[in-house]
Amino acid sequence: LVGAAPSPRWPVLLPPLMAANEQAPIISLAQLARFLRKPVGAFFRERLQVHLEDERSELHDEELFGLGGLDLYQLLDHELQHVPVELNADTLPAHVQQVVQRLRQAGALPLAGVGTLEAQKLNARLQAMLGTALREREEYPNLAERLLIDLPHEEVTLQDALGNLLVGEGGHMSLHLRASDLASFKTKKPFAYAEKLIDIWLLSLAAASMGQPVQCVVVGRNAVLRVHEQDQKQNPEVARALLNELLSSWAEGMRWPLPLPPDVALQWLKEKDNRNALTDIYEGSEFKIAAKDKDPALARTYPTLEDLLDTHEFERLAQMVYEPLKAWAARLHIVPLPDAPDDDSSDEAGDQA
Repeated sequence: LVGAAPSPRWPVLLPPLMAANEQAPIISLAQLARFLRKPVGAFFRERLQVHLEDERSELHDEELFGLGGLDLYQLLDHELQHVPVELNADTLPAHVQQVVQRLRQAGALPLAGVGTLEAQKLNARLQAMLGTALREREEYPNLAERLLIDLPHEEVTLQDALGNLLVGEGGHMSLHLRASDLASFKTKKPFAYAEKLIDIWLLSLAAASMGQPVQCVVVGRNAVLRVHEQDQKQNPEVARALLNELLSSWAEGMRWPLPLPPDVALQWLKEKDNRNALTDIYEGSEFKIAAKDKDPALARTYPTLEDLLDTHEFERLAQMVYEPLKAWAARLHIVPLPDAPDDDSSDEAGDQA
């Protein structure tokens, strides 16, 4: 265990998973990403075999998308993960119309006149998002072979295969579509919502650790993000060292429920002395859903911010796990989504840089 022992609230650590299973467990990038989003939930689910979440609470982004709310977000995100490979500029309008029609038939859009207006707005935004994605793909016309990831650690092994990589004259690219806002443009310099990009960060790190630079591009509801060149071409040894730190945090998180909700950690890294902001994020406010309510296991284990901080481990873990994520997100190249329609939705003011 790295650092000081947990507080008396958790006086006994469970044995390492390696000791319990007599061999080092193997995890995937998706499994590591789920842990980093909800460490306490992962401890309950993977170590205690206690499942407190339902399918909806598995979403790591609970924002509303238009009037349809979470159901629309969930259905739309599914559609964006299953865009036909053969889609092109000529077939784009018909495809978008079919997607919007499926969403209306699924009851994710309001009925009558309001629903028609929402469908028109959604149609325009999907055209902008998918059109942007198609333009990004033009310089990477071919599908690359899967990139195998194999990173042994003393207590756990990270193994995966990166599929759906595109290749062209510019090298390799990994293209992603997201239904949510990805950045805020309210400040002089736009900033990305780092907690929404944990999986992209891990993918970029894993590729770099194998000596294979991959350009990661994320097209979201309001922005297009590109990973900075220095992170794409990071020294493999440096990338592996950082992934080893994250694997150490996973191994520790399988021994006790780490007090480490990412949005609270990122806010603390931004303003370490602003306790009121931490309380608003963790326990909720009139304008923001409580971080603890996004993870039933977290709420049960640490009912208040004081319970979280009383472990005396939050600051150490936040520095180790989320300081590198925050620095990586600050280097992202961020531009507004091209051709996006105007609407009256606003950036999530409560999200953290």
